[in-house]
Amino acid sequence: REGILVCDQVIKELRTLSYLLHPPFLDDAGLVPALRWYVRGFVESTAIDVEIMVTEDIGRLSLDTETALFRVVQESLTNVSRHSGSATAEIRLERREDEVLLQITDHGRGMSRLAFSETDPASSLGVGILGMQHRLSQFGGTLHIESSDRGTVVTAKVPASEAVGDDPDLVEKASVASV
Repeated sequence: REGILVCDQVIKELRTLSYLLHPPFLDDAGLVPALRWYVRGFVESTAIDVEIMVTEDIGRLSLDTETALFRVVQESLTNVSRHSGSATAEIRLERREDEVLLQITDHGRGMSRLAFSETDPASSLGVGILGMQHRLSQFGGTLHIESSDRGTVVTAKVPASEAVGDDPDLVEKASVASV
């Protein structure tokens, strides 16, 4: 009986984790509504005040790109909650002429200089930061982190060519994925 209860709990936790890693809402509604949904839950569970600023309608990006940017926000806010000590964070998302820019800023204690070691980045950076870099590089994107004792700014950039409206093949992929 106890084994069944433990299995049921593990199944529930796996479903929750799967949903948070890639919520169906992201595919259906797009990046901005999915970020707003995620941030509401994050604020409720952490009491960290997060402001989202979207400078204009960025349109839909390829599903893979939206997922990568969503995961950058998740990882960055997780780091704010676990490490920074900041009571606030800001997310800025804007589409520029040739790129989509995502910035997550906190006002916490910053990251250790060891996290930016040039000699062995794989051992000094956390798995989350390396994962964000790898995800973005698949789309020609970049990740840049600035940190001081006044806080951390995580900046992700992807080419605007990843926008669905710019590529007929991506429009088709987005339509098929949302069916």
